[in-house]
Amino acid sequence: MPKEVRPPKAVLPRGICPSKPPERIVWQNHRLGNYTVRPKIMTNNELLTLVFSGTATGLSAIAIVTAALASKYQNKHAQKLATTHHAAEEAVAADLAMLAATMRNIMQKVLFTLSMNYKNLKFDSELARIQAFSTSTTAFGFYSYIGEVSGAAQAAGKRAEEWRLFFTYLVDLEEDLALAPPASRAMTRAADIERLLCTIGESELKKIENYVAVLANGMPRFSESSKGNVIFDVLLEQSAKDRDKAEQDATGQPASPP
Repeated sequence: MPKEVRPPKAVLPRGICPSKPPERIVWQNHRLGNYTVRPKIMTNNELLTLVFSGTATGLSAIAIVTAALASKYQNKHAQKLATTHHAAEEAVAADLAMLAATMRNIMQKVLFTLSMNYKNLKFDSELARIQAFSTSTTAFGFYSYIGEVSGAAQAAGKRAEEWRLFFTYLVDLEEDLALAPPASRAMTRAADIERLLCTIGESELKKIENYVAVLANGMPRFSESSKGNVIFDVLLEQSAKDRDKAEQDATGQPASPP
């Protein structure tokens, strides 16, 4: 009877995964002279070892790619945030310096107009700068900052916080400069605004810049800035009444609470 010989176990090089899922790896029948080679079917343990060694290698590669993508996203997000903060810092600094210089220039020009009887001094450029500031992103940051200091003043039991009048001073100043000659109160209003601007230190400036750069931080404070302001309180109350009336007219039912 021919002698029966079993072939050696299949050995795959380390780090190399099979090109196909190793469902079954078998040796083909061969006839070598008087010897017959029977098929060798891999055991379950051998098959699982092969599968999971390849899976582990694949998962490692996926983990590396995922980590690289996450790192790239974080770096990109950090760079974008840094760029946004830098842009806000530059805008706030430029607007603040411009407004402070405008206030000083207004005081001098009004003084010369009233005391020296200068008749040819115009205030068109100053009015344009005030209006530009009042509708700028920096003004949004100022409103948000006012909301913060107003909330702190109320929490401390203070009944007054002059920052609430900041934009009222700007409106008063516009009105005074529009007169010919300008009203003497324009000097006082310009001085009031300059004095408030000069109270802004590094920490306050950082807060304003942050409100401009990160809208999610600024918007809640911006909303708070209307609280405690008599004019805005009346406007918001009337707006709520108008909304409730419109809802009642449309549905025939009393308005639902906000």
